[in-house]
Amino acid sequence: MLGRLLFLISIAALLSLASSAQDTEQGSGALTATGVAEHSQHLLGKAIDVRLTGHSTHRLGEYARSLARGGVGFYARSDFIHIDTGPVRFW
Repeated sequence: MLGRLLFLISIAALLSLASSAQDTEQGSGALTATGVAEHSQHLLGKAIDVRLTGHSTHRLGEYARSLARGGVGFYARSDFIHIDTGPVRFW
């Protein structure tokens, strides 16, 4: 559990170093089942979707994957990555 928490802290640190707060868009997901997977990590407060204005979302996703902690999803069409503290997996 601590390792997964450190994973999210690492990503948060990366975000704060890479961009000012006004350029960072984060969403923890709505606490509703509308359009969300049945076992969504968002509903458990264990996930975040991230986009950095002016920075490569693909590179951010590569960095998150290199940590090999939790789940990392890259959504090219919507230009954001999903990071969670669940099992290590990539999509």
